[in-house]
Amino acid sequence: MFVEDDPHDAFLFDRALKRARPDAQLVVLCTLRAAFAYLAEFSNFSSHQVHTLPFLVAVDLTLPDGRGSDLIRWMRTQPALKDLHVIIVTGSRDPKDADEASTLHLTSFFIKPMETAQLTAWLATLPMAERAGGKPQ
Repeated sequence: MFVEDDPHDAFLFDRALKRARPDAQLVVLCTLRAAFAYLAEFSNFSSHQVHTLPFLVAVDLTLPDGRGSDLIRWMRTQPALKDLHVIIVTGSRDPKDADEASTLHLTSFFIKPMETAQLTAWLATLPMAERAGGKPQ
């Protein structure tokens, strides 16, 4: 899952994911509101889940309707989501953003523009069948 409002960045991420994990399907959500709604399905432990829990959530820090860090903080409070692999993909080079990211228990942090080869190699090493805490998906 990628929470990103820039279609070009979403395309590059999808291309890297397809190269690293041809069987993976990327869901792109353009707003925090859409991301909260998508992930709330899992936080409620609903027996009527429509989507599959993602093995990775990539989040841009700056979105049209708020900060990606708000979504990550919320995810870390949800039992079904707190152990997911989460990365930030941001164009910000502000040291305050890097400091904030260090408090979010991230799997990784990427600065845009993304080096597709580096991202592809990193994605290939990430276990798809487990969450960050080692629990099966």
